[in-house]
Amino acid sequence: MLSRSLLAILLVLAFQQPCYAKKTLKIPAPLTPWVDWVLYDQEEQLQCIPRYNEPGRLECNWPTALTIDLQDQGGEFSQTWHVHHESWVSLPGNNRQWPQEVKVDGKLLVVVEKHNVPEVKLQPGTHTITGSFAWPRLPEFLQVPPRSALINLSVNNETIAFPHIDAAGRLWLKTVHKEEKIENRLQIESFRYIDDRIPPRIVVYVTLDVAGSAREITLGPIYNPEKFIPLALHGTLPAKLEQDARIRVQVRPGRYSFTLTIRHVGPLQTLAFAPPD
Repeated sequence: MLSRSLLAILLVLAFQQPCYAKKTLKIPAPLTPWVDWVLYDQEEQLQCIPRYNEPGRLECNWPTALTIDLQDQGGEFSQTWHVHHESWVSLPGNNRQWPQEVKVDGKLLVVVEKHNVPEVKLQPGTHTITGSFAWPRLPEFLQVPPRSALINLSVNNETIAFPHIDAAGRLWLKTVHKEEKIENRLQIESFRYIDDRIPPRIVVYVTLDVAGSAREITLGPIYNPEKFIPLALHGTLPAKLEQDARIRVQVRPGRYSFTLTIRHVGPLQTLAFAPPD
């Protein structure tokens, strides 16, 4: 009889294959009665996406652009989140600039302070968060979550094309008007390292030279999803690998890079180059 540890390893490995839905998995008949036992309290590992090449760090949510509309006496914000597993997400503001009237999908939700940051708990699904601020005068800066790489900002009805966020996550409000408008440009360079081990692996290295406003771009498809399985994605910008082998990246001005490691399914006879879109 198989030991308990071996059963657990077999089932967890079966469910942790990347980019496959649970309903497509085929569990051997002898292991079927053990499924619920092995997967107990493992929903996060099954539903979330491993971060880069660190399987222990999981990404359970993905934000869209953070829209902020501020006035001298207050302001409003809104943002949509795609949540894979129940998780806490951060809101703009801090213990000095606490968000008011926070709603999720139009319903008031309790905001909790975690490490001087306002956060709300979201359930799996797509949710829109809205809220407001009130202050006697416009502050010099507003604290924004590090996950919010894309920000649509307007101050006193003036759209700020190039919001300034420093390394501490402070969105500066009184100096952004001096920002010079720059044309949106994107230069991409890509390289491939082919490792002919068994199974064969390919490391795709991509550099991005970005100018202009912060925005989300889509690259790819980077590989043929029918012939390759992704193993790791590592980079300095928020990025998400889709099942069609395209990568969504939230970029801002600067020079960045990321690496994608994939392995070939079965023996590799030929390897053709297909330029990405």
